Amino acid sequence: MTSTANLHFTRNYTQIIKGIAIIFMIILHVGGAGATYDVPIRTLASYPIIGFLHPSFKLCVGIFTFMIGYGYAFAKVKDWRYSAKHIWALLKVFWLILLVVTIPSIIAVGGGNSLAVNGLEDFIQNLFGVSESLNWYSWFVALYIFCMIILPLLSHLLDTRPILATISLAIAFYIAEVIIHSLPVWQSNKWLLSLFNNCMLMPTVLLGYYFAKQKIFQKIRIPRHWSMALIGIILIAVALIGYAICGSVAGFSLYVIYSPLAILGILIIFNSTKLTITTQILTSLGNLSVYMWFMHALYFTDIVRAIYQPFILISDNIFIITLWTILLTYACSLILKWAVDTVGNSISKTNAVA
Repeated sequence: MTSTANLHFTRNYTQIIKGIAIIFMIILHVGGAGATYDVPIRTLASYPIIGFLHPSFKLCVGIFTFMIGYGYAFAKVKDWRYSAKHIWALLKVFWLILLVVTIPSIIAVGGGNSLAVNGLEDFIQNLFGVSESLNWYSWFVALYIFCMIILPLLSHLLDTRPILATISLAIAFYIAEVIIHSLPVWQSNKWLLSLFNNCMLMPTVLLGYYFAKQKIFQKIRIPRHWSMALIGIILIAVALIGYAICGSVAGFSLYVIYSPLAILGILIIFNSTKLTITTQILTSLGNLSVYMWFMHALYFTDIVRAIYQPFILISDNIFIITLWTILLTYACSLILKWAVDTVGNSISKTNAVA
Protein backbone atom coordinates (compact mmCIF):
# COMPACT_ATOMS: atom_id res chain seq x y z
CA MET A 1 0.00 0.00 0.00
CA THR A 2 1.30 3.45 -0.91
CA SER A 3 1.82 5.65 2.14
CA THR A 4 0.68 9.26 2.31
CA ALA A 5 2.38 12.37 3.67
CA ASN A 6 1.64 16.03 4.18
CA LEU A 7 3.02 18.46 1.63
CA HIS A 8 6.28 20.15 2.58
CA PHE A 9 6.70 23.85 1.84
CA THR A 10 10.19 24.90 2.88
CA ARG A 11 12.35 27.77 1.61
CA ASN A 12 13.68 25.49 -1.12
CA TYR A 13 10.16 25.03 -2.46
CA THR A 14 9.70 28.80 -2.38
CA GLN A 15 12.70 29.20 -4.66
CA ILE A 16 11.44 26.48 -6.99
CA ILE A 17 8.11 28.30 -7.27
CA LYS A 18 9.86 31.61 -8.01
CA GLY A 19 12.10 29.84 -10.53
CA ILE A 20 9.09 28.56 -12.44
CA ALA A 21 7.38 31.96 -12.17
CA ILE A 22 10.36 33.83 -13.66
CA ILE A 23 10.46 31.35 -16.56
CA PHE A 24 6.75 32.03 -17.11
CA MET A 25 7.47 35.77 -17.08
CA ILE A 26 10.26 35.61 -19.65
CA ILE A 27 8.15 33.35 -21.89
CA LEU A 28 5.31 35.87 -21.58
CA HIS A 29 7.41 38.90 -22.51
CA VAL A 30 9.79 37.39 -25.05
CA GLY A 31 6.82 35.66 -26.64
CA GLY A 32 5.31 39.02 -27.47
CA ALA A 33 3.14 40.18 -24.56
CA GLY A 34 4.11 43.70 -23.58
CA ALA A 35 7.17 43.53 -25.82
CA THR A 36 8.18 45.23 -29.05
CA TYR A 37 10.75 43.88 -31.49
CA ASP A 38 12.76 46.10 -33.82
CA VAL A 39 12.96 43.30 -36.41
CA PRO A 40 10.21 41.05 -37.81
CA ILE A 41 9.67 38.15 -35.40
CA ARG A 42 6.90 35.58 -35.36
CA THR A 43 5.73 35.75 -31.76
CA LEU A 44 4.14 32.94 -29.75
CA ALA A 45 0.74 34.59 -30.13
CA SER A 46 0.72 33.63 -33.81
CA TYR A 47 1.00 29.88 -33.16
CA PRO A 48 -2.14 27.73 -32.79
CA ILE A 49 -2.89 26.58 -29.23
CA ILE A 50 0.32 28.19 -27.97
CA GLY A 51 -1.15 31.54 -28.94
CA PHE A 52 -4.19 30.79 -26.79
CA LEU A 53 -2.11 29.78 -23.77
CA HIS A 54 0.61 32.40 -24.13
CA PRO A 55 -1.26 35.24 -22.29
CA SER A 56 -1.92 32.86 -19.40
CA PHE A 57 1.77 32.95 -18.49
CA LYS A 58 0.88 36.30 -16.91
CA LEU A 59 -0.07 34.04 -14.02
CA CYS A 60 3.56 34.62 -12.99
CA VAL A 61 2.36 37.98 -11.64
CA GLY A 62 -0.18 36.27 -9.43
CA ILE A 63 2.37 33.75 -8.18
CA PHE A 64 4.91 36.41 -7.22
CA THR A 65 2.16 38.52 -5.64
CA PHE A 66 0.83 35.56 -3.63
CA MET A 67 4.36 34.88 -2.40
CA ILE A 68 4.70 38.43 -1.03
CA GLY A 69 1.92 37.75 1.44
CA TYR A 70 3.06 34.18 2.05
CA GLY A 71 6.58 35.28 2.91
CA TYR A 72 5.51 38.21 5.08
CA ALA A 73 3.41 35.92 7.26
CA PHE A 74 6.62 34.35 8.62
CA ALA A 75 8.11 37.64 9.83
CA LYS A 76 8.79 37.33 13.56
CA VAL A 77 8.21 41.03 14.15
CA LYS A 78 5.87 42.65 11.66
CA ASP A 79 6.93 46.26 12.03
CA TRP A 80 8.25 48.97 9.73
CA ARG A 81 11.85 48.17 10.65
CA TYR A 82 11.34 44.75 9.09
CA SER A 83 9.64 46.43 6.14
CA ALA A 84 12.44 48.95 5.65
CA LYS A 85 15.03 46.16 5.65
CA HIS A 86 13.20 44.21 2.97
CA ILE A 87 12.36 47.27 0.89
CA TRP A 88 16.05 48.14 0.81
CA ALA A 89 16.94 44.57 -0.16
CA LEU A 90 14.76 44.99 -3.25
CA LEU A 91 15.72 48.59 -4.02
CA LYS A 92 19.47 47.96 -3.99
CA VAL A 93 19.02 45.36 -6.75
CA PHE A 94 16.68 47.54 -8.78
CA TRP A 95 18.74 50.69 -8.32
CA LEU A 96 21.93 48.88 -9.33
CA ILE A 97 20.34 47.94 -12.65
CA LEU A 98 18.70 51.35 -13.06
CA LEU A 99 21.60 53.60 -12.05
CA VAL A 100 24.60 51.52 -13.12
CA VAL A 101 23.25 49.79 -16.23
CA THR A 102 20.22 51.62 -17.64
CA ILE A 103 20.99 55.32 -17.22
CA PRO A 104 24.68 55.14 -18.29
CA SER A 105 23.53 53.22 -21.38
CA ILE A 106 21.02 55.93 -22.21
CA ILE A 107 23.63 58.67 -21.84
CA ALA A 108 26.25 56.71 -23.82
CA VAL A 109 24.02 56.61 -26.90
CA GLY A 110 23.02 60.24 -26.61
CA GLY A 111 19.69 59.72 -24.94
CA GLY A 112 20.31 62.15 -22.13
CA ASN A 113 17.77 64.55 -23.62
CA SER A 114 15.03 61.98 -23.02
CA LEU A 115 15.85 61.95 -19.32
CA ALA A 116 15.78 65.75 -19.25
CA VAL A 117 12.44 65.91 -21.07
CA ASN A 118 10.80 63.45 -18.69
CA GLY A 119 11.99 65.55 -15.77
CA LEU A 120 12.93 65.01 -12.13
CA GLU A 121 9.46 63.85 -11.05
CA ASP A 122 9.48 61.02 -13.57
CA PHE A 123 12.99 60.02 -12.48
CA ILE A 124 11.90 59.87 -8.84
CA GLN A 125 8.83 57.87 -9.84
CA ASN A 126 11.09 55.47 -11.71
CA LEU A 127 13.23 54.97 -8.60
CA PHE A 128 10.22 53.50 -6.82
CA GLY A 129 8.47 51.72 -9.69
CA VAL A 130 5.64 54.23 -10.01
CA SER A 131 6.81 55.19 -13.51
CA GLU A 132 8.10 52.50 -15.86
CA SER A 133 9.67 54.69 -18.52
CA LEU A 134 13.18 53.44 -17.62
CA ASN A 135 12.18 49.85 -16.83
CA TRP A 136 8.92 48.50 -18.24
CA TYR A 137 8.45 45.83 -15.58
CA SER A 138 9.35 47.81 -12.45
CA TRP A 139 5.76 48.07 -11.18
CA PHE A 140 6.64 45.27 -8.74
CA VAL A 141 8.84 47.71 -6.80
CA ALA A 142 5.87 49.98 -6.12
CA LEU A 143 3.69 47.01 -5.18
CA TYR A 144 6.29 45.60 -2.79
CA ILE A 145 6.82 48.96 -1.06
CA PHE A 146 3.04 49.39 -0.78
CA CYS A 147 2.72 45.94 0.82
CA MET A 148 5.59 46.51 3.23
CA ILE A 149 4.01 49.79 4.37
CA ILE A 150 0.46 48.56 4.75
CA LEU A 151 0.88 44.98 6.00
CA PRO A 152 2.23 46.00 9.43
CA LEU A 153 -1.06 47.87 9.90
CA LEU A 154 -3.16 44.87 8.89
CA SER A 155 -1.22 41.90 10.28
CA HIS A 156 -2.77 41.94 13.77
CA LEU A 157 -6.27 41.88 12.31
CA LEU A 158 -5.28 39.16 9.85
CA ASP A 159 -3.84 37.09 12.71
CA THR A 160 -6.77 37.46 15.11
CA ARG A 161 -9.65 37.29 12.60
CA PRO A 162 -8.07 35.46 9.67
CA ILE A 163 -11.10 34.56 7.54
CA LEU A 164 -13.18 37.65 8.27
CA ALA A 165 -10.21 40.01 7.88
CA THR A 166 -8.97 38.42 4.65
CA ILE A 167 -12.39 38.57 2.99
CA SER A 168 -13.28 42.04 4.32
CA LEU A 169 -9.94 43.59 3.37
CA ALA A 170 -10.02 41.95 -0.07
CA ILE A 171 -13.43 43.53 -0.65
CA ALA A 172 -12.17 46.88 0.64
CA PHE A 173 -9.22 46.88 -1.76
CA TYR A 174 -11.51 45.89 -4.62
CA ILE A 175 -13.81 48.82 -3.80
CA ALA A 176 -10.77 51.12 -3.73
CA GLU A 177 -9.73 49.74 -7.13
CA VAL A 178 -13.19 50.46 -8.56
CA ILE A 179 -13.22 53.99 -7.13
CA ILE A 180 -9.79 54.78 -8.61
CA HIS A 181 -10.89 53.35 -11.95
CA SER A 182 -13.87 55.72 -11.96
CA LEU A 183 -11.62 58.78 -11.78
CA PRO A 184 -11.07 60.49 -15.16
CA VAL A 185 -7.31 60.79 -14.65
CA TRP A 186 -6.62 57.32 -13.25
CA GLN A 187 -4.55 56.26 -16.26
CA SER A 188 -2.77 59.54 -16.92
CA ASN A 189 -1.77 60.07 -13.29
CA LYS A 190 1.06 57.63 -12.59
CA TRP A 191 0.51 57.67 -8.82
CA LEU A 192 -3.16 56.75 -9.25
CA LEU A 193 -2.35 54.10 -11.85
CA SER A 194 0.19 52.53 -9.49
CA LEU A 195 -2.29 52.64 -6.60
CA PHE A 196 -4.94 51.03 -8.82
CA ASN A 197 -2.55 48.20 -9.69
CA ASN A 198 -1.63 47.72 -6.03
CA CYS A 199 -5.26 47.59 -4.89
CA MET A 200 -6.06 45.12 -7.68
CA LEU A 201 -3.31 42.75 -6.48
CA MET A 202 -3.76 43.12 -2.72
CA PRO A 203 -6.46 40.40 -2.41
CA THR A 204 -3.89 37.92 -3.75
CA VAL A 205 -1.30 39.18 -1.25
CA LEU A 206 -3.81 38.78 1.58
CA LEU A 207 -4.67 35.26 0.44
CA GLY A 208 -0.99 34.34 0.43
CA TYR A 209 -0.73 35.59 4.01
CA TYR A 210 -3.78 33.54 5.00
CA PHE A 211 -2.47 30.36 3.38
CA ALA A 212 0.84 30.74 5.21
CA LYS A 213 -0.61 31.43 8.65
CA GLN A 214 -3.16 28.63 8.37
CA LYS A 215 -0.68 26.21 6.76
CA ILE A 216 -3.23 25.36 4.08
CA PHE A 217 -0.78 23.65 1.73
CA GLN A 218 0.89 21.71 4.54
CA LYS A 219 -2.44 20.23 5.64
CA ILE A 220 -2.87 18.50 2.28
CA ARG A 221 -1.84 14.84 2.25
CA ILE A 222 -0.80 13.09 -0.94
CA PRO A 223 0.32 9.53 -1.75
CA ARG A 224 4.07 9.11 -1.88
CA HIS A 225 4.19 8.07 -5.51
CA TRP A 226 5.73 9.61 -8.60
CA SER A 227 2.40 9.41 -10.44
CA MET A 228 1.14 12.28 -8.28
CA ALA A 229 3.34 14.52 -10.43
CA LEU A 230 0.78 14.05 -13.19
CA ILE A 231 -1.87 15.50 -10.89
CA GLY A 232 0.43 18.45 -10.25
CA ILE A 233 0.91 19.03 -13.97
CA ILE A 234 -2.86 18.89 -14.51
CA LEU A 235 -3.42 21.48 -11.76
CA ILE A 236 -0.91 23.86 -13.35
CA ALA A 237 -2.52 23.31 -16.75
CA VAL A 238 -5.98 23.99 -15.31
CA ALA A 239 -4.68 27.21 -13.73
CA LEU A 240 -3.12 28.38 -17.02
CA ILE A 241 -6.15 27.46 -19.15
CA GLY A 242 -8.52 28.97 -16.59
CA TYR A 243 -6.62 32.25 -16.61
CA ALA A 244 -6.55 32.26 -20.42
CA ILE A 245 -10.34 31.85 -20.50
CA CYS A 246 -11.18 34.29 -17.70
CA GLY A 247 -8.56 36.28 -15.81
CA SER A 248 -10.88 38.63 -13.97
CA VAL A 249 -14.53 39.30 -13.19
CA ALA A 250 -15.72 42.92 -13.14
CA GLY A 251 -12.13 44.00 -12.58
CA PHE A 252 -11.57 41.59 -9.68
CA SER A 253 -8.45 39.59 -10.45
CA LEU A 254 -8.85 35.82 -10.38
CA TYR A 255 -5.22 35.40 -9.37
CA VAL A 256 -6.81 34.50 -6.03
CA ILE A 257 -7.96 31.24 -7.62
CA TYR A 258 -5.30 30.40 -10.17
CA SER A 259 -2.17 31.35 -8.18
CA PRO A 260 -2.69 28.96 -5.23
CA LEU A 261 -3.86 26.29 -7.68
CA ALA A 262 -0.65 26.56 -9.72
CA ILE A 263 1.48 26.66 -6.57
CA LEU A 264 -0.30 23.55 -5.28
CA GLY A 265 0.51 21.80 -8.55
CA ILE A 266 4.19 22.75 -8.24
CA LEU A 267 4.33 21.55 -4.64
CA ILE A 268 2.74 18.21 -5.53
CA ILE A 269 5.20 17.65 -8.37
CA PHE A 270 8.29 18.34 -6.28
CA ASN A 271 6.99 16.60 -3.15
CA SER A 272 6.28 13.40 -5.05
CA THR A 273 9.38 13.17 -7.24
CA LYS A 274 13.14 13.47 -6.89
CA LEU A 275 14.02 15.67 -9.82
CA THR A 276 17.44 16.55 -8.50
CA ILE A 277 18.84 18.43 -11.49
CA THR A 278 15.55 20.19 -12.24
CA THR A 279 15.25 21.19 -8.60
CA GLN A 280 18.77 22.63 -8.58
CA ILE A 281 18.14 24.60 -11.77
CA LEU A 282 14.81 26.03 -10.60
CA THR A 283 16.19 26.84 -7.15
CA SER A 284 19.05 28.77 -8.71
CA LEU A 285 16.62 30.63 -10.99
CA GLY A 286 14.43 31.39 -8.00
CA ASN A 287 17.34 32.82 -6.05
CA LEU A 288 18.05 35.18 -8.94
CA SER A 289 14.43 35.86 -9.91
CA VAL A 290 14.45 39.51 -8.80
CA TYR A 291 17.60 40.23 -10.80
CA MET A 292 16.21 38.39 -13.82
CA TRP A 293 12.92 40.28 -13.54
CA PHE A 294 14.54 43.70 -13.91
CA MET A 295 17.32 42.57 -16.24
CA HIS A 296 15.12 41.13 -18.97
CA ALA A 297 13.17 44.40 -19.08
CA LEU A 298 16.22 46.00 -20.72
CA TYR A 299 15.55 44.03 -23.90
CA PHE A 300 12.13 45.67 -24.39
CA THR A 301 12.03 49.02 -22.58
CA ASP A 302 11.75 51.69 -25.28
CA ILE A 303 14.53 53.94 -24.09
CA VAL A 304 17.22 51.20 -24.05
CA ARG A 305 15.77 48.51 -26.32
CA ALA A 306 18.00 49.44 -29.27
CA ILE A 307 21.07 48.77 -27.13
CA TYR A 308 20.14 45.49 -25.45
CA GLN A 309 17.62 43.75 -27.68
CA PRO A 310 20.22 42.71 -30.30
CA PHE A 311 21.87 40.51 -27.64
CA ILE A 312 18.86 38.19 -27.56
CA LEU A 313 18.18 38.14 -31.29
CA ILE A 314 20.50 35.26 -32.10
CA SER A 315 17.84 33.65 -34.31
CA ASP A 316 14.53 34.43 -35.98
CA ASN A 317 12.96 31.48 -34.14
CA ILE A 318 11.02 32.69 -31.10
CA PHE A 319 11.58 29.42 -29.22
CA ILE A 320 15.35 29.70 -29.56
CA ILE A 321 15.20 33.39 -28.63
CA THR A 322 13.18 32.56 -25.51
CA LEU A 323 15.57 29.87 -24.31
CA TRP A 324 18.59 32.07 -25.04
CA THR A 325 17.01 35.01 -23.19
CA ILE A 326 16.54 32.88 -20.09
CA LEU A 327 20.16 31.72 -20.21
CA LEU A 328 21.60 35.17 -20.96
CA THR A 329 19.49 36.89 -18.31
CA TYR A 330 20.50 34.26 -15.77
CA ALA A 331 24.21 34.76 -16.56
CA CYS A 332 23.95 38.55 -16.30
CA SER A 333 22.00 38.21 -13.05
CA LEU A 334 24.75 36.05 -11.57
CA ILE A 335 27.26 38.82 -12.27
CA LEU A 336 24.99 41.49 -10.81
CA LYS A 337 24.32 39.46 -7.68
CA TRP A 338 28.05 38.99 -7.22
CA ALA A 339 28.48 42.77 -7.49
CA VAL A 340 25.73 43.47 -4.95
CA ASP A 341 27.09 40.87 -2.51
CA THR A 342 30.66 42.14 -2.92
CA VAL A 343 29.72 45.76 -2.28
CA GLY A 344 27.48 44.75 0.62
CA ASN A 345 30.22 42.69 2.26
CA SER A 346 32.73 45.54 1.83
CA ILE A 347 30.34 48.00 3.47
CA SER A 348 29.69 45.58 6.34
CA LYS A 349 33.44 45.11 6.94
CA THR A 350 33.99 48.88 6.84
CA ASN A 351 31.23 49.46 9.37
CA ALA A 352 32.60 46.70 11.59
CA VAL A 353 36.07 48.27 11.61
CA ALA A 354 34.64 51.72 12.30
